[in-house]
This record gives sequence, C-alpha cells and structure tokens, in this order.
Amino acid sequence: MQAFRLSYRQWFWTLVVVGFVWAFAGGKVGEKGKEFMVGVQGYLYSPIGTLMVPGSFLAEKMEGGLVFVGQRLWAVRTDNRSVEELSARVKRLESELTVANQTVKDLQRRLAEVDTRTYPGIGRGDRLAANITARNPGDGTNLVYIDKGRSDGIRGGAVLMPVISNSCIVGRIAELNSKTASVRLLTDPRSAVQAKIVKQSNQSVVVEKCLVEGRGSGQLICKSVEKASNRTQAGEVWVEVGDLVVLADAEWPGQLRNFIVGVVAEAPRAGDNPYRYDIRIKPSVNVTTLQSVDVLVKY
Repeated sequence: MQAFRLSYRQWFWTLVVVGFVWAFAGGKVGEKGKEFMVGVQGYLYSPIGTLMVPGSFLAEKMEGGLVFVGQRLWAVRTDNRSVEELSARVKRLESELTVANQTVKDLQRRLAEVDTRTYPGIGRGDRLAANITARNPGDGTNLVYIDKGRSDGIRGGAVLMPVISNSCIVGRIAELNSKTASVRLLTDPRSAVQAKIVKQSNQSVVVEKCLVEGRGSGQLICKSVEKASNRTQAGEVWVEVGDLVVLADAEWPGQLRNFIVGVVAEAPRAGDNPYRYDIRIKPSVNVTTLQSVDVLVKY
C-alpha cells in the first residue's frame, strides 16, 4: 500500500488554511482564544528557548571575552606607544644635557682665562682674598679698607703689595695693621704706574709707554705721550675711546704684566702742554660697587 504524501504546494496551502482557521478561531473565542493561543505559543517557544539559552550564554561570554581581549590589546598598544615616546624624550633630554655640560665646560674654561684666581702665573697660594669693609662715599675716594692684615700674611714697609680684582689693577697696600689694612687706589693723586695703550680688538700696541697718574675723583690721566708720536698711516686711527690701558711697569710683579689699568675715556686732547697730549682714562674697577679684592702676597 503506497504511503500518503503531500506535495510542497499542498503543504503550503494546508498551512495557509490552518493559519486562517487559527486566526478566525482566536477572534471568535475572544479573550479565551487569545489566552489559548498565547499558551500554545509559549508551549511551543519554551523548548526552543530552552535550547537557545546555552547558546546565548556562550555568545555573551564570547562577546565579553573578545571585548576584554580587544581592550587589553589596545592598552598594550597604547603602553608601547607611551614607552616609545618616553624613550624618545629621554634621548632628547640626554642630548640637551650633553650640550649643556659642554657649554658649562666652555664657560668654565673661558672664566679661567680671565679670572685672576686661576690666571697664568698666579697660584691659589699667591693671593689672599679680602672683603672691603669701608670706603669714602662717592667716586672721590682714594682709600678703601679691607678685613685682612699683617697676621694674615700681608707685608708692609718698602714693599707695597698689589691689590687686584679679576684681571684689573685696584691699587696697593697703604697702611697695615694686625687684622686690617688700607688700599691706596690708582686714582689717588699720589699713585702712578707705567702702562701701554693697546687696541681692544686685536691687542696691537698703540703707545708703548704711558705714565698713568691718579687725578682724584675716580679719574686717571696720562700726560706723557708726545704729540710727535701721533702718526696716522693709511687711515689707521691712533688712540681711540675704548682702547685698553694695561700695566707695563717693571716695579710691579711680573705676574701682573698686561693686567688692565683702565680704558681710554676721551680722545687725546691738546691740553696746556705744547709737546704732550692729555689722555683721560676711566679706571677698570668701580670701587663704589666693589665688594672684595685679592692681595698678591707672593711674587
């Protein structure tokens, strides 16, 4: 006996008819029919939902795991980028530090070249640092007083020890006590030193001999340069404002040769002497602001 089978078309129309009947029956029976239909739907959905719960749980866990893994990968990537940026910054700072250290070394070397405390020919044991304790007010002072004396190694008598500041001449010891001393400045009218005038730019000598005398009131003057020595060659300028006046006195210690006495403050004047110029010189040290000096105790 051949089994009863429906074709696909027959199955389709059968389901359509059943659906209409279901809808018609639900509408006819009212609320009870709706409850019945909901119950049938719940009855059919429960097994399917039960089968879907594990799958939903697994899908949720997989999604959470993927999100967690993604976040960690992004964090690792961000951390790596931060490490790279920090490494680059450290290298940049190391390079800047190297340049700064080299600059400090260059400045220290240049300071050593101009600082009398490390000036060639003057050792640390050759000088004695002293503080200025008193001075006459204004630029007219001819004496300053220091807090070092005979007990500190300063000598008096016929040998008047030189007093310097950086690479400049301040004066010489005038009066000496046990713990204090006075310094006679170059600007004192009783002071005089032999010097020479040189160009500040190339250190070329302009005047070989120039007797620099104190004029008082914080001024120096040279009246020993003969007018006949004024020679202009091919437009070369003779003594100019800003030229350096440096020590060239054989009676002073050799270590101080070429120490700065002052700077030419005005162009040479004819003056009252028909044979010699008046060259006004500004002292290299401003004693009104000077706080300390060095006394050359060994030479």
